[in-house]
Amino acid sequence: MNNSVRELTKQIPWVKVALLWISLFAGAALLSYGLRDEISAIGGSLYGEYGLLGLALTVLLIDTYTPGVPFEPVVFLALAAGGDWLTLALVAGSASSLAGPLGYAHGHLLDSRLHLHDRYLDRPWLSKLKNYGALFVGFGALTPFPYSLINWTSGALRLPFIPCFAASWVRLLRTLLFVYLMKLGWNLF
Repeated sequence: MNNSVRELTKQIPWVKVALLWISLFAGAALLSYGLRDEISAIGGSLYGEYGLLGLALTVLLIDTYTPGVPFEPVVFLALAAGGDWLTLALVAGSASSLAGPLGYAHGHLLDSRLHLHDRYLDRPWLSKLKNYGALFVGFGALTPFPYSLINWTSGALRLPFIPCFAASWVRLLRTLLFVYLMKLGWNLF
């Protein structure tokens, strides 16, 4: 493994990231236990009205335009309404993954107006980021860091598109895992 990648991975607070994930799932489990009927009613109404297309568009909009807002509660409502976990995970994960190149394109358009890439061209970190841009996007796709902001930044700094696009599909794997865990948690009660 390259020294730059080792340095980057040493700087990530892995324990804090894991504790944050555990806290989020524990909070969701407690909430679902206390409000099961209400969550099922809300989910049934939304999922019944808008279906998979509504889910996909909602996830795509959230992951493209709202930094720091998770899409998982929307999927959780559909799951509580009786949606098949695998179908929900594949649809939501694919929409989330496609938000990557859409955010990248918006960042690229932003750069054409603000010339961010040119401002930082001489910075040594930019060349490292260009070499490891896919890791940057993959990290954002796996962790609770603002995925949309990472994709916009990738486009604005003109990171190589194809590796960033490929790394955005890590979001599908994350979504499969999270929705499966949501299903397990929902079925506990």
